[in-house]
Amino acid sequence: MSQIPINEAFDLDLALTMGDYRLESGINQSSEPMAAHPIEMPTVTARGSCAVCMEGYRSGKQVPCGHVFHVVCITRWLSRHDSCPICRFRVSGGSATIKVAL
Repeated sequence: MSQIPINEAFDLDLALTMGDYRLESGINQSSEPMAAHPIEMPTVTARGSCAVCMEGYRSGKQVPCGHVFHVVCITRWLSRHDSCPICRFRVSGGSATIKVAL
């Protein structure tokens, strides 16, 4: 059994899986920012933990690819990224606006 703490093992696994990606390679500096698109995500009951904050949950929001996250976590994530934090499935064409059913 390894003596590496779980959070460092996760980071190491992620680094080995992702390889050497360079941010500047896919960005077109002359392109206009894309408009926000509303995303409907159903509320689901799930077991396990949120992949963004690693905390357990009773219910969460499911993104189109099927992964589930806390509403706060996925909202914060999608304000900075346009893809699922687990599989990188593209969720929106730009800054996402999430429709939350209350």
